[in-house]
Amino acid sequence: ISSSEKYGPIILGIGICAGISEAFEDISKKMGIYCRIINGNTRVINESNGARLGHCWNVLDTPQGEKHIDVTYGIFNRDKKQNSLDFFNITTD
Repeated sequence: ISSSEKYGPIILGIGICAGISEAFEDISKKMGIYCRIINGNTRVINESNGARLGHCWNVLDTPQGEKHIDVTYGIFNRDKKQNSLDFFNITTD
């Protein structure tokens, strides 16, 4: 069992972005909300060569259009006592 699978975040309370995104997608779909996982990159982690950190997050289809939801960064910033809502309801614009 891995923290990169939905079991880790849901049952064990631990996970990385892949597992957290999978868990959020599963819960959203069970609630009748269309959701998909985006695999991409986040901030630059090495200025000298431009290397980026691989990352997963979710996109929801809403009546107002697509909304990006990054539960992983929301959790991370909540734990750091920062505004955890900065990573929710982000448009593609």
